[in-house]
Amino acid sequence: MQTRLRVLLLGYRPPPWFGPSVTYQALLRSDFARQHHITFVDLTVARNFRDLERFQVRKLFRFAGTALQEGWFLLTRRFDFCCAPVSLNRNAFLRDALLLAFARWRGVPTVVYAHGNHLPAFHDRSPPWLQRVIRRTFEKAAAGIVLGESLRFNLERWLPPDRIFAVPTGIEPVDLPARQLPPTDRLTILYLGNLIREKGYRVLLEAAAQMRQSGSSHRFIFAGQWHDERDAPVVAQWVRDAGLEDQVEFVGPVSGRAKWQLLVDADILAFPTFYPNETMGLVLLEAMQAGLPVVTTRRASIPEIIQDGVNGLLVAEQDPADLAEKLTRLAADPALRRRISAANRQRFADHYTHEQYGARMTGVFTALRYPARVSLFGVPIDNLTLTETLDRIEELIRQGPTHQHVVVNVDKLVKMQRDPALRAAVLQCDLINVDGMPVVWASRLLGAPLKERVAGIDLFIALTQRCAERGLRVYLLGAEETIVARAVERLKELAPNLTVAGWRNGYWNEAEEPAVAQAIRAARPDVLFVAISSPKKELFVQRWKTEMQVPFVMGVGGSFDVVAGKVNRAPRWMQQSGLEWLYRLAQEPRRMWRRYLVDDLAFVPLVWREWRARRR
Repeated sequence: MQTRLRVLLLGYRPPPWFGPSVTYQALLRSDFARQHHITFVDLTVARNFRDLERFQVRKLFRFAGTALQEGWFLLTRRFDFCCAPVSLNRNAFLRDALLLAFARWRGVPTVVYAHGNHLPAFHDRSPPWLQRVIRRTFEKAAAGIVLGESLRFNLERWLPPDRIFAVPTGIEPVDLPARQLPPTDRLTILYLGNLIREKGYRVLLEAAAQMRQSGSSHRFIFAGQWHDERDAPVVAQWVRDAGLEDQVEFVGPVSGRAKWQLLVDADILAFPTFYPNETMGLVLLEAMQAGLPVVTTRRASIPEIIQDGVNGLLVAEQDPADLAEKLTRLAADPALRRRISAANRQRFADHYTHEQYGARMTGVFTALRYPARVSLFGVPIDNLTLTETLDRIEELIRQGPTHQHVVVNVDKLVKMQRDPALRAAVLQCDLINVDGMPVVWASRLLGAPLKERVAGIDLFIALTQRCAERGLRVYLLGAEETIVARAVERLKELAPNLTVAGWRNGYWNEAEEPAVAQAIRAARPDVLFVAISSPKKELFVQRWKTEMQVPFVMGVGGSFDVVAGKVNRAPRWMQQSGLEWLYRLAQEPRRMWRRYLVDDLAFVPLVWREWRARRR
């Protein structure tokens, strides 16, 4: 049964039309708002985009009304959480901090929603008194939300990794209008967004001039509001001087059906942003829905949305020559445009609708309201049974776009103490189970008891069976070629309906890694099982999970060897007694003696230090 959460949600509604206002409107129209008790407080005080960062006296009166409304709700209703955005200019941040403080004063846990980028830099350039306000606002929060995995750094200074959630947004699907412009050799290249220099519209103009010098006659449409009206005549003169009057057109701000008509009639969207506060570029989702090929930069979390050569082309920032080259390449290759167009429509439908966004937000608040994690040795461990873990995996696959699973045992916990890269890779995983009875026993000794051990091999086999039942595709990566092939055969015997999207052995060099990741992405599995040793396994997945775009990635250690029959598992009584290590040592003494008899002894002082720390 779905738990109905009570959330006081502070945000924006259009107009003006900008990223956060479109985001909140989509969220409020999703099942998130219907499944939970959402009380929305509109923070909008600006009449248009240019007013957003300007101080105006009337904004103070609007803020007073907002504060009174929030205060009334806090006094008359009960909430599980208060979620509010945080801004990146002094006055707006003070407003946000005060509204969040009201909620904390009433005992409501707060969730900060970072729609912008480079919060640490904002903190560092602020005066000392404001730095204290910033630190308190974030450190007192129950959690924080960022718009992509690469944006976690915005909150890592103040919040632990398990309290930072990466939630890509989504937009509402629309009934697209019919194309009005007939296809011709003269393509339409669209820039859609507010006309801010750092958003790259001048870079696109310079690229248009270079393309004209090469004989191009394509049209360039710029749709958006000027951030500074004084730029309009300057740019118009530049266009005339460059001889682009017959190719460049500025159509002003557009919204609703007019905006979608522009997207449908265009052939390419150009978004060469280098905006410091950029996060993910909401216009990219609109272009994806319209099936429009995209040329954009690698700024912020954009590469998590646009995969170079798959559903768009990526260019260097502030580089008109690179942009001109990529646009020319797309314009000259209709087959490439068609392939990218189809990939964009599919990717949007799979990950970026408002309903998928709402499901991701539900996942955040559910995880906070009913925490299933305990902290052991600085690692946030999911305190789940095997069945609960399978259910959680299904939820993660539905949420998309990509999630990583890891199991920790004595050996991995010891290695994490001296390997910062491995530790960082584990801490960024979305699902962490314990595979090892000594760790379960330690959790009980330390007063944070885990429900049970979730052995990687047991989860691997159970998950393949669940995938067969749900029609999910799997990919097996690792072990020797004969072993992985035999494991595939054996899994199909255990689950005849299992769809294996592909498999590959676990032997490659560093230069081959991109090809390995691309082959996995091309197979389009729902679940990837990786059977290579630690820390190579965790680091490989961390480096390439965005490129592979697999909804769920699980490291399975030596599970392929067990399934293929190369290695036998210990008897059940040895597993339950914590003696499986002894059985493995007896099977492979030369390979395992140092791990079990030397390296893993460091777990004893590790438990001692944790026990003493918890007693203080």
